[in-house]
Amino acid sequence: MIDNIQDNTKQLQQLMSSFEYDLQKNVSVYLKRLKNQPMAGVDKGVIRNKSLQNIQALTNAQYHLKKQYMPLIETSVKYEIARNYDKGVQLTDKQLSGKSKKARELTESNRLNKLLEDTRVRIETAINGAIADSIRKYSDTINRALETPRKTLYAAIDVARAVVFLAGIQAVRYKGGGKVSLGGYTSMVTRESSHKSLLVGEGDRKDDYGKYYVYITGHSASCPLCRPYQNKILIDDVNSNGKPDGKHTLLSEAIANGLFHFNCRHNALPFDLGKDKKPPLAKDISKTRKGNIDNREEAQRYKATQRVRAYQNMIRKQKAIRDSALSSNGRQAANERIKLLQGRIRGVESQSGVKVYRQSWREDAKFKFNKSKPFITQEDIDKYNLGELGGRWSQTRL
Repeated sequence: MIDNIQDNTKQLQQLMSSFEYDLQKNVSVYLKRLKNQPMAGVDKGVIRNKSLQNIQALTNAQYHLKKQYMPLIETSVKYEIARNYDKGVQLTDKQLSGKSKKARELTESNRLNKLLEDTRVRIETAINGAIADSIRKYSDTINRALETPRKTLYAAIDVARAVVFLAGIQAVRYKGGGKVSLGGYTSMVTRESSHKSLLVGEGDRKDDYGKYYVYITGHSASCPLCRPYQNKILIDDVNSNGKPDGKHTLLSEAIANGLFHFNCRHNALPFDLGKDKKPPLAKDISKTRKGNIDNREEAQRYKATQRVRAYQNMIRKQKAIRDSALSSNGRQAANERIKLLQGRIRGVESQSGVKVYRQSWREDAKFKFNKSKPFITQEDIDKYNLGELGGRWSQTRL
């Protein structure tokens, strides 16, 4: 039987959401250093000069926050990637009914260490981008507040912050104008790297066995790009030395057509052709689909899930705005927006007619870490040698 693999990036998403939350709280601290006063008596030049004086101190505070979070981020990302590499090796041994005599040390895998370094650069670049964006939004908030007609400076700042921070803190800006939050980008990068590490582990082991077939997992709410390949048998010519057999699609062809896209949930699991049998599709996937014909219910669930996730992101950002508000009116306005968004989430399921798994933890802006019960134990750190694997991230700074 083929066991499906599920990613374990929930804790990392919570960690990065908390980091974004604290970045915004720091911005609020330095906004509060501007003395509250009636807007009628505000000297705009004085306020702007004071805000400029605060920028360097805010920058130092944000990088100090990064220094506090970086060891946790490093351990979380390394753990996710390392355990998936190891899982890939174990899966291959299990599926191919044996155990290769050749040992696979994580620290000796050049491909794995290269993947870790690439992941580190992308995540640290995003973190630095988020810090820069938070400082930019600090200045934008003050400039907008000075042009906002309210009775007090703090009230004007809260109104300005609700607009400036509406989309949260952005970590990455694409050439086409698209922007991605730190939590969203880190989650996507880690999931992508985890998938790659699983495939690297499987590929290394499949080369040891000389067997190159893989099974593409099936998921509810699958996107149109992956749907033609899920629950199919392919030949791995990407992470192993598989060759065309005239019957099965090459993995490289499937990838070129969109499989394993950014943020993809599918995996390629080792498959012993002639011995293994494909597992049956889950009822909610196979109920109304034959072959590659689109399952309408599946497509509706995918769209509904994406809408819910979008509303949850908005709720999380509004909670950060609420908790950083300088006035009671600012907190009340944010609470009203949160209630409105929660109502929209409840309406998605009734409108779509399909079951959507809400996962309410995605709406938490700040995650409370339990130091007595860490989600990555010292045993995990020692097992995968996370201290040495991929170098020490805390010793680097882009």
